[in-house]
Amino acid sequence: MVYVLMLLADPGTERERVHRVFNEAADIQPFAGQTNRYRLTVGGSEAELQIGTKDLVGSVHVEFDTGDVQQMEAIALRALDLADQLDMRVEDVLWGDEVTRSNMAQLRAHWQQHWKPGAPAPAAAKPWWRIW
Repeated sequence: MVYVLMLLADPGTERERVHRVFNEAADIQPFAGQTNRYRLTVGGSEAELQIGTKDLVGSVHVEFDTGDVQQMEAIALRALDLADQLDMRVEDVLWGDEVTRSNMAQLRAHWQQHWKPGAPAPAAAKPWWRIW
């Protein structure tokens, strides 16, 4: 089962800025022949970056499949770096909260308690469509 973090922005970030940031990063490579997908390599792990289709870009999915909490944290911290460069924020929809450097210990505890790779993903803390 793939774990997903979301880089989100409202109203969004210019598409060419997203591509420029991704193309300039040494740890990010484009998928051959696909303009909206990139591969992020962090330590020994990989994550797929999928850029949303709307202009302005309101979301980037960060998908990875690992149960190693240290690798998950490394990917999350890199996602936070990318979010800073793109004026976006990072959310974990399964955890149900925004991801920040200051709450990383809480997210790590959530992963240790609830995430097992290959098992069905845990239910979201709140339905994705509820804002309250």
